[in-house]
Amino acid sequence: APGGAGGEFVRHPWAIRDRAAEVELERRGEAPEAARNVVTRDGVEAVVSASAAALPPGAVAALYVGLFSFSLTGPEVAVERWMVDGGLPPAHNALRQWTMFAHQFGGGPVLPDELGDACIGEAFRAEFCARVASCLLVAGAPDRGGGEWRMAVPTQHATNYRLEVYLGEPVPEC
Repeated sequence: APGGAGGEFVRHPWAIRDRAAEVELERRGEAPEAARNVVTRDGVEAVVSASAAALPPGAVAALYVGLFSFSLTGPEVAVERWMVDGGLPPAHNALRQWTMFAHQFGGGPVLPDELGDACIGEAFRAEFCARVASCLLVAGAPDRGGGEWRMAVPTQHATNYRLEVYLGEPVPEC
């Protein structure tokens, strides 16, 4: 099914709260009255969970977060066929975009081009862009293991998103 294991893609950004912008307005003394001081921007918000089996109590791991956008210039079925025929990971691969970008950038960091985008694709078929490729250190809940993290990422201009998250070995960059 399109969208991987969950079968769904986010089709457009929606308003998320921008707490950093609110704090900056308060710091500058420009915040409106308390009942109206919420600042929003377009973005994608998600809750990521890990089971106790994946992250035992007190265990430390890196939570790798990738938010990818894609734009299709042809029917989704035709683009999927083109991707599979080209040897790209299938739609059910939970790390489809991570795999594609890791291969494109030789396992190194995903680097933006001269316009500030990190995109790959084929003219008149599809374009895939890495909007966020980051990691953070997490630890299993002390009493029961596992964990849950809420994250919000500002986005712009794309209409289709895929969030891919996995646990891995901690690295100094996290």
